Amino acid sequence: MKSTKYSVKSRITAANFLAIIGYGAGNLVLLSILYAFVDGEDATASEFILPVVCMFLFYLMGMIGGAQKKYIKRYQMYNQLIGNYRIVAIDYLANSTSQTVEFIQNDLQNMIKAQLFLNAHVNLETNEIVFQEGVGTIASTETVDVACPSCGANNNKSKYRSSACAYCGTEL
Repeated sequence: MKSTKYSVKSRITAANFLAIIGYGAGNLVLLSILYAFVDGEDATASEFILPVVCMFLFYLMGMIGGAQKKYIKRYQMYNQLIGNYRIVAIDYLANSTSQTVEFIQNDLQNMIKAQLFLNAHVNLETNEIVFQEGVGTIASTETVDVACPSCGANNNKSKYRSSACAYCGTEL
């Protein structure tokens, strides 16, 4: 398991706190607004501006908390897929999570900036996430035989990396 600067548990607690407090307080404000209407109080529109603004701010806080929870779940999924490998192909992560390569690249870079993955970087040339510590490489373990679309020659290549035909140079 790759280390983080802050524990995942504390990040989940903070996200839950934001979601619960945000949605809970937003709902309380909404109920108070509805009660004022039902009660028949003669309130002007300007008296409802502050509660409505507060309601939207609380709901925004709840949405941010919910988004953070999804973000942490994606981190946990990536962490499980990466395991103890030092180098992992982003194509592998994309195939395993049904996301686009670009989404995974951006997500991993954001997680590295947020210090969820320490001592790591995304190598855009090789399309891999690379850690300074660990064992093995997942990119080189699985190979497939591929026929070149240009010349028809059989080539053996890494399953999750692009490469060129050994005979004509066409990208496989």
